Amino acid sequence: MAQLFAQQGFNVSFAGWESPEDGKKKYHYRGHSCFPMAEFREKPLPPYKRAIGFLFRGHHTLRWLYNNNTYKTVIVYNPPALFCLGLFVLQKLHGFTLILDSTEWFESEHLPGGKYSVAAIENWVRMHWVYPRFKHIICISRFLEKHYTGSNTINIPPLTTFPLPSASSEINNLKINFLYAGNAGKKDLLIPFIRVLPKLQNRLNKKVRLDIAGSTWDDLAQQIKSSGLNPDAYLEYVHCHGRIRNDEIPALYEKADFSILFREEKRYAHAGFPTKAVESWSMGCPIILNKVGDIGHIATHMQDSIIVRIDKLEEDLVCALDSINTDHLASMRMYCLSKIQHNFTAPSIEKLFLNFISRIGNHP
Repeated sequence: MAQLFAQQGFNVSFAGWESPEDGKKKYHYRGHSCFPMAEFREKPLPPYKRAIGFLFRGHHTLRWLYNNNTYKTVIVYNPPALFCLGLFVLQKLHGFTLILDSTEWFESEHLPGGKYSVAAIENWVRMHWVYPRFKHIICISRFLEKHYTGSNTINIPPLTTFPLPSASSEINNLKINFLYAGNAGKKDLLIPFIRVLPKLQNRLNKKVRLDIAGSTWDDLAQQIKSSGLNPDAYLEYVHCHGRIRNDEIPALYEKADFSILFREEKRYAHAGFPTKAVESWSMGCPIILNKVGDIGHIATHMQDSIIVRIDKLEEDLVCALDSINTDHLASMRMYCLSKIQHNFTAPSIEKLFLNFISRIGNHP
């Protein structure tokens, strides 16, 4: 996003909510000045203090913006509701242009405390009352674009600056390697896929293996057990790497034939856009996914993806994987890189972005 604005003549700084390292109040990243705002708590607090901290998060940033009134445009990323109200006041005082960057709509039951908690109420207020009052909005999905009717909106999916020429390794005809990169939760629907792995190996007459980067085996085993299955039955098919560094992820994609991406048929899946999809395609790795949200419409079956039905998972996977030979998989990998170049880089949406900026009328 910073690159997009910079290409139109903006000088972009970041006021991130992380804490400063070594007490530094300013650092530089890829040519941008960065100012840590230290908005997140660094020690455990009682429940009532956590609730108060959650509601009033952003006050350090508001104070910093008040004292640094040289910025002509302020872009805020999924801001809390009360923080937004403070921004509206500052906007009146300083006269800057305010842009919302909206990338998700949480399900109430996924938030701390459940659907009737302080976090859930705040989420309802920000999505239904506060966010629609922004005049200019960058959103990550067509679902959110339709939600913010009446505003100057632009739909921009996750972008990548450095697509790799190809990170996938030589194809192994005797084995199929799958990869899930991320901390797998219940909403990721990974258990239905794990459930079919033994049958998949038997019917395809090939070894199958699922690598999971982000979860430990103990955490996953608990999920498998809570689904009524015996975790020991899947030990030979699944390897959990636990939490690993970002720079170790490409090595896993090098070994993978397909990455895994499943979503529930719920609002959050339609409102968001999985960055895992962009990550996978940018490394030349096709995706196995179900057709939910924007990614389900952008993905092309048997070219950059295998689109399956969760309730017919074994049947759809056997049908697709049995028909993919070495040459077909190689062409799928190249198609993934083409998909990234034409849909998920700054140049691919530059014209659309320029139209958005021109409607704001605050071009440098």
